Amino acid sequence: MDRQIKFRAWDEENKEMVNITSLIFWHDGGIKLANNGDVDEHKVMQFTGLFDKNGKEIWEGDIVDVGEEEIQVKFEDGAFVLIGEVHSGILSGYNNIEVVGNTYENPLI
Repeated sequence: MDRQIKFRAWDEENKEMVNITSLIFWHDGGIKLANNGDVDEHKVMQFTGLFDKNGKEIWEGDIVDVGEEEIQVKFEDGAFVLIGEVHSGILSGYNNIEVVGNTYENPLI
């Protein structure tokens, strides 16, 4: 199964989520959003390649309901993970979860 690589960004100044059509990676490690300005002004998130129980895309920074708690999706040590009070583990190991928001438009805790 091929995973589509997509990015989006939270524009803090305008308080809105923006789609990213391309990123420019500089040799010094810097990143620039080709169509949306400087990366320092945005919080860039990657699509996990997974979908929730309703078919909604799950993105880094999303808040998902896993039953007993709601947890933010994070990217750590090369994997998309959930780190909560009750549940912790690699995101792909969870079934029947639902995206209920994201950390920028509706902060969790």
